[in-house]
Amino acid sequence: MPVGDSHVVCFYQHPRLVSLDSGEVVTRWDDLDTGNQVSSISEDATIPPLAIDVEHKRFAVFGPAGITVIQIDLEG
Repeated sequence: MPVGDSHVVCFYQHPRLVSLDSGEVVTRWDDLDTGNQVSSISEDATIPPLAIDVEHKRFAVFGPAGITVIQIDLEG
C-alpha cells in the first residue's frame, strides 16, 4: 500500500511501514496477523479480512480482538 511518495506498507505476515529511499522498516505491527499470501492467486494462503484506504493513509485488520484501524502519520 503506498503511503505518500516515499513509503509503503507491506502486509506479508504482519504489516510493516517501509521507507522506499533506504529500504528500512520504519514501523512494524507484529501483533497484527495479515496472512501469508504472496500473489493474487494462491490456494494455500490464509488472509484475514483487511481494508486499505490509500487516500487517508490507513488500513484495518480483523482479528481475534476485533477490528484494528491503523492511521499512518508521517509528519509526527
